[in-house]
Amino acid sequence: MIKIEYPAYQPKIKDQLGKEFIFDEIRKQWIMLTPEEWVRQNFLQYLIQVKQYPASLIAVEKEIQLGDLTKRFDIVVYDQNTL
Repeated sequence: MIKIEYPAYQPKIKDQLGKEFIFDEIRKQWIMLTPEEWVRQNFLQYLIQVKQYPASLIAVEKEIQLGDLTKRFDIVVYDQNTL
């Protein structure tokens, strides 16, 4: 198994009407805080802080079209030639 050591990360979290939200710095919006979103945000920080990928080359939760097939992805890191 690959061991990932997540960097220290102080997320922006707010409470709104009894629900917690976390600020996604890639999407520039508040997202409802779920266990899945917590993992996603920590992994994004790993990619940015540890692996040194520019945030501008990262996309989160989007659709891609492959012929007639539509798929969704959680996180994609582009290279500078495919933006």
